[in-house]
Amino acid sequence: MLTRKMTVVVVCILLAVLAVGVRQAIAMPPSQTLDPGKPAGADSGTPYIVREAMETMSATIELTQPVLSVSDSMFEDFEAAWPAPGWELHDTSAQDGGEYLWGKRNCHPHTGGFAGWSVGGGAQGSALSCSATYPNYSYTWALYGPFDLSDALSATLDFHFWGRTEGFSGCPFDYFFVGSSTNGQQFSGTRYCGDWSGGDAGNGYYIGDLSLNSRVGESQVWVGFLLKSDSSVVYNGITIDNVTLEVTGGQIPTDTPTPTPTVTSTPTVTVPPGSHSVFLPILVKAPTATPPPTDTPTPTPTPTITPAPIPPEPGRIVFMSKDAQCSLFEHLYIMDSDGSNLRQLTSFAGAAEAPDWSPTGNEVAFTRYFSPGGCSINITDGDIYVVNADGSSPTRLGSGHSPDWSPDGQKIVFVSHHNIYVMNANGSNVTRLTNHPDWDSDPVWSPDGTRIAFSSDREGDYHIYVMNANGSGVTKLTNHPVGDATTPAWSPNGARIAYHYNPSVSWGGPASEIYVMNADGSGSVNVTNSPGLDDDPGWSPNGGYIVFASSRQGDRDIYVMRADGTAQTRIMNNNVNDFQPDWHR
Repeated sequence: MLTRKMTVVVVCILLAVLAVGVRQAIAMPPSQTLDPGKPAGADSGTPYIVREAMETMSATIELTQPVLSVSDSMFEDFEAAWPAPGWELHDTSAQDGGEYLWGKRNCHPHTGGFAGWSVGGGAQGSALSCSATYPNYSYTWALYGPFDLSDALSATLDFHFWGRTEGFSGCPFDYFFVGSSTNGQQFSGTRYCGDWSGGDAGNGYYIGDLSLNSRVGESQVWVGFLLKSDSSVVYNGITIDNVTLEVTGGQIPTDTPTPTPTVTSTPTVTVPPGSHSVFLPILVKAPTATPPPTDTPTPTPTPTITPAPIPPEPGRIVFMSKDAQCSLFEHLYIMDSDGSNLRQLTSFAGAAEAPDWSPTGNEVAFTRYFSPGGCSINITDGDIYVVNADGSSPTRLGSGHSPDWSPDGQKIVFVSHHNIYVMNANGSNVTRLTNHPDWDSDPVWSPDGTRIAFSSDREGDYHIYVMNANGSGVTKLTNHPVGDATTPAWSPNGARIAYHYNPSVSWGGPASEIYVMNADGSGSVNVTNSPGLDDDPGWSPNGGYIVFASSRQGDRDIYVMRADGTAQTRIMNNNVNDFQPDWHR
């Protein structure tokens, strides 16, 4: 027979077991059964970020909002009636079991009494309790726009967000997406997945931002918030609050040289410790790959040439340019180093990226992504191609992306499935150089062929690293306290490395600049210091100049400057985005 003391002990044990069970039920509702096709270690609770992500709205959705004239800003705190003017809500999923829209709810606001919950609205979503989870196969959008940035100088979307989705590196399963668009269909921006409920911006919220500087000059711009889920593992989703669209108007000033400033870094987004950042060259919802279609030439754009005030070094620059009719398609062009003599190198349906001259200048290696039809491209690891400098004889070498030719022309280093490989210039003898669970990218050979510089997020944010040509001796070069350092480029004498540094979590923030450092990582200096996105640096053959891409005057265009950052001059100006330049003699 149990004594009273023993009875109390037993009851306490039972209560403890019940409490654990309740806590587990809250953390992982009974309906969550892991899809057997998912990898082990998924959903670790780590917060992840995927930058340069893309999403496509369903073509059957008709957007009906009129164009808004935005002279200063928009602010949404969800305290008044919502959706407010300018907002549209769409559940584009046919498999989520009903209508789940972004809804104004009092479940977990940042400030005030209300916030926007990703599945808290609609016929079924409005009936959910605050502790409920989002359904499988969610695909729900909150769009604001279109608004007019024709006369804007800069624009940024700031927001607070809180919550959790299923988490895994690369965010392939469930995620919260924030992006912008100029056609209301294709959105580019950032994915967030995992546990984002422990922020320090108040009530567990984090602060996020989305730079719209690349949209400056556009007469129609949308911003969108998306929650997407797959077939298993669901959580509370994401709640947003205090959404602000900041727009600065005025005329874009003429470039004037500025003195090189002291390097400072002021982050605009708070990132949790241990978060993972992923840079993906292309992330677009698309159908399964089909055999490549017959190449269809597209017309060469007619650029406006701005003569350089200084005579740059002679040579040719190959670069990537967006297609004027299909924003997901990209083509390669070649021009002289002063911006003259423009000619189109590739013209197939799909995307051509990351061009790199061969040492002889007779060929260009690049990454190719195929289109299954229409105005879309497939999500693959890409294919590495080589084409003659006159556009003839495009040849596939293998799968991968971001190729870079060795100085002797015998090998090509490239990226495949977030690791770095090297192969012979004919595509044979593929050898892995890095084997790391995080993302290694942007490999480039040193001029003497003994080392390879690359970027990696193996320590959280992206930094520039260098390793021996056989993959040994990996050494970290950059030490920025927050943000990403990417796209390294060796000077021709091997003494310096130019790279792109963005101190913001949102890719392409207003402080995104080009830096130059010594090859050992010392002496890093900001050499651009402009209000727009400056990236993709490449050296002139003699090392006196740097070519780069910048959005400081609207679309991303090609610029050149002296290696010390003076005499920054736009040499290519057309009505689409141009970037990833490479300069050859």
